[in-house]
Amino acid sequence: MKKSTFWDKLILTFVFAIIIASIFFNADKSSYLDKKAIIYSKTKVISYNLEDDKDIEIEGLKGKVNIKIRNGGLWVAAAECPDKTCVKCGQISEAGQSIACLPNGVMVLIENSSDSGSIIDDVAK
Repeated sequence: MKKSTFWDKLILTFVFAIIIASIFFNADKSSYLDKKAIIYSKTKVISYNLEDDKDIEIEGLKGKVNIKIRNGGLWVAAAECPDKTCVKCGQISEAGQSIACLPNGVMVLIENSSDSGSIIDDVAK
């Protein structure tokens, strides 16, 4: 087996540097800055940017639903419903994820800001 030379080590170091740089530059660029939360309730549809920390209270069919937006994610903190499934869902932060409080008729969906605003995809149209 041939002993590695200075040039072999230099080339190997250069290749590893390129790999590491590509990992950092090609990291998920769809940060929470370009995502929005769409909240559907019985009377209105509201949109919030995920970059803003907010506490939102929505009046549902059976009571209030408290939604918190923090650090690019959101969750249902409290809800006046019998089973609390929406509260148990935890935090969501990716486009396409949703939380629904069925007894209250409230649904929260995360979309990319560039989406057209429709929850119907191209295949269903």
